[in-house]
Amino acid sequence: MAYINVDEVYILDNTGLQVDMATDIPFADAGFSDTQKAQARKNIGAGGSNVSLLDNGWFTVNQRSSTSGSSAGYFVDRWKLSLGGGGSVSWSLSSGILTITGTATYLEQKPMDDVSWMVGKTFTLSVMLSDGTIESGTFTRTASTQTIFTGTNYYAYMGSNGFVGLSISGTVALQAVKLELGTTSTLANDTPPEYGTELAKCQRYFVRLKSTNSYCPFGTALGASTNAAYIFVPLSVTLRALPTSVSSSAIAQFSLYGESGDYAMSSISVRGITPNGVTLAGTATGVTTHGTYSFICKDATSYIDISADL
Repeated sequence: MAYINVDEVYILDNTGLQVDMATDIPFADAGFSDTQKAQARKNIGAGGSNVSLLDNGWFTVNQRSSTSGSSAGYFVDRWKLSLGGGGSVSWSLSSGILTITGTATYLEQKPMDDVSWMVGKTFTLSVMLSDGTIESGTFTRTASTQTIFTGTNYYAYMGSNGFVGLSISGTVALQAVKLELGTTSTLANDTPPEYGTELAKCQRYFVRLKSTNSYCPFGTALGASTNAAYIFVPLSVTLRALPTSVSSSAIAQFSLYGESGDYAMSSISVRGITPNGVTLAGTATGVTTHGTYSFICKDATSYIDISADL
């Protein structure tokens, strides 16, 4: 077993003076600046990374499955494209690189439902471009819209509404975006997060009901009348709130299937949420009051989107 005699161990503080660890160890950080601290971590290989306040910051989760588009709205999970007056946008996602070309285009995300706690605290927003370059800025949050820093063809901001993002005029190609507490960017020490972890975060806000094959059940239904039913769909993650919208690519491909027949759906809406699922209200002529059914999709291309996005 080896021992270290601290009486014989010395370091140099940031002024170049020798510090005796045995007698002067309470020197804390010896007045190091954040830049010096970051460099010290690199020198000893310590690295270090803070938790990101943004979900899907590496654009790995894409439940909607689109790889390009030219309209505003939510697209890659948790991220939203908004357009200012006269704005236009086109985007593509390939090999982990999100490329956006736009005028008066805003790529943004609200970190969470309630962002009031952020006022008065200091944060760093970082952007990793497609070539690995990292650009960042530090700001103390106020209740007003703030410009955080300016990059090529964009500037980073946090709005009074709590959304944080990039205002784009031109083309920007991104690998990752990170928002963290503190005055130092730690994005350089991050790796793309585990997919399942990010998926679970994103599914609190948005779920697409879609199967890889036809005639797969999504849940069970109870007839409420001769043309309506309540459908329970189990979910792996609790939705953050009652969904704001439910839409389907082809509602007629969804049906209630039981012993007495197969009843095509003509409409669907949200009735309520539970800790382990969502209850839908559906219209399907011919169902039996109190009858039980399987809620199925007849093909593998149709889907239902349940959105509780902010």
